[in-house]
Amino acid sequence: MNFLYSLAIICNLVVVALYWSLIHPKTIVKYKNDGGPYVRVVCQYAVHSIPAIVCVANTIITNTLMSTRLLPPIVAIGVIYMMVNFITVKMSG
Repeated sequence: MNFLYSLAIICNLVVVALYWSLIHPKTIVKYKNDGGPYVRVVCQYAVHSIPAIVCVANTIITNTLMSTRLLPPIVAIGVIYMMVNFITVKMSG
């Protein structure tokens, strides 16, 4: 269970870092200029911030320690996830 918990934290950090630094500025401008429903803009803010906030809150509340033994496979999975996520976003526009 500790592996999945640690993996969720790493993956959420990757998504938050990639989205807010690389994707957010273009996405928000696109949705605002398209004149679509405002809920799409709100959804982008929610889906890219709430999961990370919940992960941090869960870490604080449960006071669970992450094992350093799990770090190499988690980092490898995180890097693979980051590459797949980045390529998918770039291909889909």
